[in-house]
Amino acid sequence: MKVLLTYIAVLFQVVLFAQNGWEECTLEQYTQAILASESNVNEGESYSFDSEYLFYTSLTINEAELTMQSSLICNEGKEIYLSQFGRLMYQNEIIKIVCDTADKKIVLSDPEPAFFKRRITSDFDLLLNSNCKVKKKESKLLSKYYFEFSKNPKYLAAEIWLSNLDMVKRYILYTSTEILDDSKEQERLIQPRLEVIFNNYKSGKLVEVQKMKTTEDFITIIDGAYSAHKDYKDFEIIDLRNSNN
Repeated sequence: MKVLLTYIAVLFQVVLFAQNGWEECTLEQYTQAILASESNVNEGESYSFDSEYLFYTSLTINEAELTMQSSLICNEGKEIYLSQFGRLMYQNEIIKIVCDTADKKIVLSDPEPAFFKRRITSDFDLLLNSNCKVKKKESKLLSKYYFEFSKNPKYLAAEIWLSNLDMVKRYILYTSTEILDDSKEQERLIQPRLEVIFNNYKSGKLVEVQKMKTTEDFITIIDGAYSAHKDYKDFEIIDLRNSNN
């Protein structure tokens, strides 16, 4: 379930990890834990999950400034549909479609095989040969991994929580320095933290594949010419495919 881990990067703050209970963990052990989480669903089996993104203005504050929802459905390893932050994405073995409801654009491109390819240990060679460090803390229900990046000016660490069933439950991202936020009436310095909570996992026949939007929900083809579906009739279509079919 590589998509689960697609979107994430973060920075480290020492004060948050002064607690007891963290033990050294090798990069090899960390890699095997991630591979185990991705192999929970059999290759070619359908799966789905929801995720909640919580944006905080500091590393320690408990109240989120912004909360957003996301959902993903994969149908038998051949189709994938993602609804996230006002963007809808559908991909099959022939085409990738991104519908941006804010910019009113539908972008067609060649599919990205990485969405369906199951990773193996060799895909982590860059990590395994790096100077990154990992710590681990275990309880009855969770295994927490604290991953400290090396040579990254913006993102130095991440925290990944795996359930006792090896499912990813939470991803926490920390930033290293304060940034100027001018989104409010008064400018302010913030040190953002992002938490992603994964839930509502389903696999096999439990997956509601009928909720997927597919090619026909975004575009129609008449005499080889593409036009937007009536629900997106005012949207611009941008074709970036190499084949331009």
